[in-house]
Formats: sequence, C-alpha cells, structure tokens
Amino acid sequence: MNAHLPRLILNTLPPFSQLFSSPSWKKAQLLCLGAILCQGARRISSMLHVLEMTPSKRFEKYHGFLNRDE
Repeated sequence: MNAHLPRLILNTLPPFSQLFSSPSWKKAQLLCLGAILCQGARRISSMLHVLEMTPSKRFEKYHGFLNRDE
C-alpha cells in the first residue's frame, strides 16, 4: 500500500490480511481505501475512480472480489 496514507489507516488494515489470500488482500485494501475516500454512493466504479484507476485496469476483477475472488 501507499506509504503516504495516514498512520491510522496503515496500522488498522494489516490485522485483516490473515483473512485473505495475497491477490485478494491487494484488492481488499484498494476497495477499503476507495470506500474511505469516496463521497456519495460507494459503488465499485466510484471507489476505483477516486483512486484514479481507469476502466482499462479491469474493473470486473474488483466486482468479482465482492462476489467471490477468482
């Protein structure tokens, strides 16, 4: 994750890493951060947009994460 994040976020997320596989954990961190930063509706596309991830980054991977990780 980004070292420029507030220490509170950096210290809060790691204990949850044990619940996820490595690829899933990367997606979970991004979605969590996007949900924190997102204003208005917390849609996957909105969360990824606020993180400046373009549609070419395969948004469907993140939709699948909430359904089941592939």
